[in-house]
Amino acid sequence: MIDRALNRVIIIKGNGRSIFDGIDDVYDYCRIDSMFIRVFRKIMKKLKISFLEPIFYGEWKKELEKCDAVILFDNDYEYVDKIVHYMKKKNQNLKIIFWYWNPLSFFHGKIVKNKNIDEVWTYNVFDARKYGLKYNTQFYRLLIPAENCCEIKNDMIFLGLDKGREAILQRIKKAATSQGLSCDFHVVKSKKDIVSYLDYIKSVIHANCVVDLVSSQDCGLTRRPLEALFYGKKLVTNYEDIVNYDFYNKNNVFLIGHDDINELAEFMKKPYKSMDKNMIQFYSYDSWLERMKKGRSLEL
Repeated sequence: MIDRALNRVIIIKGNGRSIFDGIDDVYDYCRIDSMFIRVFRKIMKKLKISFLEPIFYGEWKKELEKCDAVILFDNDYEYVDKIVHYMKKKNQNLKIIFWYWNPLSFFHGKIVKNKNIDEVWTYNVFDARKYGLKYNTQFYRLLIPAENCCEIKNDMIFLGLDKGREAILQRIKKAATSQGLSCDFHVVKSKKDIVSYLDYIKSVIHANCVVDLVSSQDCGLTRRPLEALFYGKKLVTNYEDIVNYDFYNKNNVFLIGHDDINELAEFMKKPYKSMDKNMIQFYSYDSWLERMKKGRSLEL
């Protein structure tokens, strides 16, 4: 495809991603997201009944003829072939970009391949190197103004699925509480444990430090370090590659397995090192989108 100016780009994402609330030109894959719909789509796929598939598509299908490009997030991976075929039927000149917002290991290392997809990108620097994909950063967007960070209620906060991380989380909590630090740790084990992302962020702004625990060292940068960066919070993480990011500072980031866990309290006492606003902006949603529009992969 010949490079051209992309004046209007729409994003098609998984349902319920609250980080995109209020942004124009961002649409859910499915008009309705429910267990019944997911099962019904799988049955249709198995029976090769493809002509009914578009009835489930979100409002984005009405926008295809009005835009220059679409960025498909990986949430509806197994239906990508049908989706891009439908898109090209509606707009032959449409540029289609596929975005991996999850590690390739989630897809057993299988890269999406379709002649109608013009570019394949990933947030994961390790996957970009291994599979030869275009690379753009993880990105973030403030849901609550950073200046709303006021009364501190807890020293450290964590929210996430277990994923085999509970043992290390309990180790951190034991060390932290023994040093007089307060912890708000919430491990999601069932639907009743789910906390909305907005409610979680409300807790983040009332904490001094965000805890980030990765279950694999090649997972790429998660959202948690960027939550800490954008809200001016300290970060406790076991992600070893964090030291290679431009926002890494020993005053702000405690690396588990490298820094002495018995010195957590000392780490928390150190003054937070403010980051350059332009550097923070580099990781914003707006900057990420501009790089995607220009098609410029970041250096690896």
